[in-house]
Amino acid sequence: TGASIKARFLTSGTLPKFVSLEKTLPNDGTDYRTLMTGMICDTMNLSFESRQIVSGDIAFVGQETTYNTEARTYLAQNTGSVVNATKNVASFRVDDLVATDCYKTINLTMTAGARGKDCISEKGNFDMDIGEFNISIDFSAYFRNNSFLENIKADGSQAIGWVTEDVEGNKLAFYLPKTKFKDGKANIEGKDTDVMVAGSMQAILDTDTGHQIIVDLFLV
Repeated sequence: TGASIKARFLTSGTLPKFVSLEKTLPNDGTDYRTLMTGMICDTMNLSFESRQIVSGDIAFVGQETTYNTEARTYLAQNTGSVVNATKNVASFRVDDLVATDCYKTINLTMTAGARGKDCISEKGNFDMDIGEFNISIDFSAYFRNNSFLENIKADGSQAIGWVTEDVEGNKLAFYLPKTKFKDGKANIEGKDTDVMVAGSMQAILDTDTGHQIIVDLFLV
């Protein structure tokens, strides 16, 4: 499956969503515009770490690029505030309840297997396609009881979700209705340090919602 965008939601789906991207390069009073068409989001990475700014990156695969000096058609860059993983992330939830395990880091990675199709006599790609939609989560959490580690060893599954909110009140909600532990182990780094559990999860298709991930945007 691939990824699609419906209304305010980013959900796993079967049809690719194509977009056009533009950027402007100022040059001695003449702006040169780069227009990239037929773009598909191939990968997206988001990192949530306690007391750190939420960071991430998005990689696109495109069909064609053109250059000209026409006026831009895109909106000005968003100047909203940055989001901090401690101050701006609401309580982390597991199976729709406030998590009893304390997570220190959550790294969310999504890949769509996007690729361009090229052929003889075509300068750019004549078409675009997508592959398997894959979502993985790497995490570190404090070791507080053995039941958490036993759940990892048993390849347990759970729903996870959290909400980020900036100072203006705009919210971005992440919900993965079914994840399965892939691996994890307790790490003791030395004297006077916390015992941490490092591991990973795999998001799988939830038959009740029909999705692997649901991302909802709430604007003020």
